[in-house]
Amino acid sequence: MPIISIKMAHGRSLEKKQVLAAAITRDVVEILEVQPDWVTIVIDEYPRENWATAGELHSVKYGMGHGQEGTEYADHLVDDSFQALMHYFKSLPWDEITLTYGDIEDIIDQSLPDLAREQASWWTNDKNSGMPHAVQGWLAAGWQVVEVILDKQVIFRRVK
Repeated sequence: MPIISIKMAHGRSLEKKQVLAAAITRDVVEILEVQPDWVTIVIDEYPRENWATAGELHSVKYGMGHGQEGTEYADHLVDDSFQALMHYFKSLPWDEITLTYGDIEDIIDQSLPDLAREQASWWTNDKNSGMPHAVQGWLAAGWQVVEVILDKQVIFRRVK
């Protein structure tokens, strides 16, 4: 009787875990030539703050909310852009800056998603909002959004 153990970050939906379990069961049945009832899958989920890669906690590296349901629409901004934005804000010598959408796209080397241009809530200062972690690069660097002029500019201020 095969027992498959999966360890992953907390936040995936029951539907995604069901799809994962079904796919793994199907493959194990085919490869090991066993009955589906013999396959047991155990999924252990851990909070993001308990995971680290290359010496950096995922909650710091990727921001709170990473991997949570509802953040998929900005997956194309994950990792590099978050790091670039965070490093940009950490390098600033002053306490307030106004960036155009074009400035931000230059920093992250990608286009912002349509929602960033259409909804001020995309620019949240709430680490637990579930918004894409890439847009929270300023939070990890100790900055907050002060004002958003949709599709034009964002004003940021260093948190004291």
